[in-house]
Amino acid sequence: MIGRAAIGNPWIFQGRERALVPRSEVLATIRLHLQGMLDGYGPRQGVILFRKHLTRYLSPLQPPGELRAEILAETEPSRLLAHLQQLESLPAPDPAV
Repeated sequence: MIGRAAIGNPWIFQGRERALVPRSEVLATIRLHLQGMLDGYGPRQGVILFRKHLTRYLSPLQPPGELRAEILAETEPSRLLAHLQQLESLPAPDPAV
């Protein structure tokens, strides 16, 4: 159960609330995790396998539907990173939602 809870939330091992992790830290962690997948599996397979984790990372960030769909359909690492860059400029999600 802990393993499943850690998908998209590695901060669980630090006892940190996922909602309190700053977006900049989440995006830095996504990039680091993606790079590890690319190193281990190669560009195409690494991105495809990483999308399982990415869905969980993105959930609290609440990206707009169209951007979320583009991110999760991407197979090219450089374009995926460009889409993630777009997330940095979006307003923070409303925690009440």
